Amino acid sequence: MTLVKICGITNIEDAIASIDSGADFLGFIFAESPRRVEIGTIKEILYALTQHAEQGRSIRQNLTAPFDRAQDAEKNITQNSGNSRTQNTVKTVGVFTEESDDVLSVIDECKLDYAQLHGDQSEDFAQKIGIDRVIRVARVKDQESIAGLANRKAAYYLLDTYKKGQAGGTGETFSWDLALCAKSLGKPIFLSGGLKPDNISDAIKIVRPYAVDISSGVEIMPGKKDHNKIKELIENVRAADNAS
Repeated sequence: MTLVKICGITNIEDAIASIDSGADFLGFIFAESPRRVEIGTIKEILYALTQHAEQGRSIRQNLTAPFDRAQDAEKNITQNSGNSRTQNTVKTVGVFTEESDDVLSVIDECKLDYAQLHGDQSEDFAQKIGIDRVIRVARVKDQESIAGLANRKAAYYLLDTYKKGQAGGTGETFSWDLALCAKSLGKPIFLSGGLKPDNISDAIKIVRPYAVDISSGVEIMPGKKDHNKIKELIENVRAADNAS
């Protein structure tokens, strides 16, 4: 199954809509961007997600109340470990372009699951974060930009479109044939760059990535998501998976 990361989350409503639609990762941007968020905002979002998850569990428990207690318990275990979308099952990703103690503090204070590194952050810095929590980014313009990842230790590689003077969020695609080359590096691949509901199926059929990363492709405007587009995109991802 192709996992889905909705990036550039700036508010509670978009975070909940993403989770309810089936997102697996939420991305929060700490670099210069119209989608940049502050620590306080993320804490508010994560608290709201916890409350949303608890409310969902309460509703499910009330619905099963008339049934035998043993059946009730079994159903709740199954629902909470599988189909339900909660803050605990959805992973959080911080997007960074710098290398500093402040970045490490943000990761720790917000309890982020992963750090997505856009830039030339050192291997020592990645080690401080924890290699198993690092997503290394390549801004793809040719095969050489893919090859550079081979010397970068990370849990995952993310491929985004190269655009001069822009670290990411270009809203433009790159040649997906290059993404196929990246799969030979032996790490799970996040495919990014200009993905949206009407091209996501083709991207999955061609690349078969571990995950897809979407921001502007499901937005009304920078920093504000279109909830219908999020739902449509994730439905298209699942349809593409089922067609394989």
